[in-house]
Amino acid sequence: MSPQLTAEQNDCIRKIAKNENISDYVLEVESGSVKGDGYLGIISTVNIISEPKKLNLVMKTAETNEELRKKIVIRKAYLREIFIYNKIFREFENFQRKRNMQNGFSAFPKIYGSCEEDCKEFLILENLKEVGYKLWNRKVPMDAEHVALVFSEYGKFHAMSLAIRDQDPEMYEELTKDLSNIFEDSHSKEEFEHSMKINTSKGFRAVKGDNYATEALRRFSDSLGTLFEQYSRPENKIVINHGDCWCNNMMFKYEDNGNPHKPTKICLLDWQLSKTGSPVLDLAYFFFACGSKDIFYDYKKYLKIYHETVSENLKQLSCDPEKIFPYTLLEHHWKMYAKFGLYIALIVITVMLSEENEVKTLKDAAKNNESIFETFNYDGINVNDYNKRILDIVTFMAEHELI
Repeated sequence: MSPQLTAEQNDCIRKIAKNENISDYVLEVESGSVKGDGYLGIISTVNIISEPKKLNLVMKTAETNEELRKKIVIRKAYLREIFIYNKIFREFENFQRKRNMQNGFSAFPKIYGSCEEDCKEFLILENLKEVGYKLWNRKVPMDAEHVALVFSEYGKFHAMSLAIRDQDPEMYEELTKDLSNIFEDSHSKEEFEHSMKINTSKGFRAVKGDNYATEALRRFSDSLGTLFEQYSRPENKIVINHGDCWCNNMMFKYEDNGNPHKPTKICLLDWQLSKTGSPVLDLAYFFFACGSKDIFYDYKKYLKIYHETVSENLKQLSCDPEKIFPYTLLEHHWKMYAKFGLYIALIVITVMLSEENEVKTLKDAAKNNESIFETFNYDGINVNDYNKRILDIVTFMAEHELI
């Protein structure tokens, strides 16, 4: 059954068609996602069709379930993402254009329209699948070429924050003044502590029987309170974070005919959890949730790829990378925040390895009077794969004194 458009959505689509010089069109609207693809809304594809032109769009619509909206920060998430597209990215584009930036950060889909009205929030974006972008198979850890491309793109993204902070601190302050974690004011300390207990208990089950990993995970569990205090400190919030860095929030393009499996471009999706923080919050989230054991032990290679990209982009933006973001500072942040990747991996790898019928939805959580944190608290069919991946992460981190 095709989704029904609201009056606001129809009006927005009419404006888009007019702006794109499309008349006498028909609409094709279809559901655009399955369970496990996203959590804070409904994804639909919207095709505006007119001879000889066709515009392929994706629409993200907020859940309107009253109980769900009471328990989960859906409105905040949509307002945050709309702000990122309509304000942050536009300022990034202006900043780069004024400095004649070549090959800067542009790895996000074009936004065509949005609505901020309460209980009617939505965004309309370009459909990347229709221009050749593809999702990675979420059940499989990423290979070296994909990991390198992601680290390089995060380098471009974070360089924008660093450059604007350096050259126009007043604008940076204005852009980021409301970019705190959207969960901070909506969930109690007790809920966060309960979440930590749930997730670390899954970790202990994963490493059961391995004394070295169990002791390391115990140290990690004892340090979690300090970790969250550290990344809340203003002096460590030096960039705007993507904030939700698992593989389903990035799409890849493959344009090398000689090597069709090599990614040539990336687009980052879903900016609802964006906030200010350490750049390593993004890097560690992605690295440990999406990487493999072999990738972990080559971590210095990827940190260098990231830092080289940051430095190159800062130089093009007339900044001194050694002053703003030397490699020693990246190493310092890695030491402090790499363990955040383990915390996230304990949560999201469950979803990444789940079959579609296993995924718990936020509607289920609201119906059962559960918190958002309990949505990810289940063991799927592929629990053995989950346990192995968590054991690999914990062992690597212990060996490198990250936990």
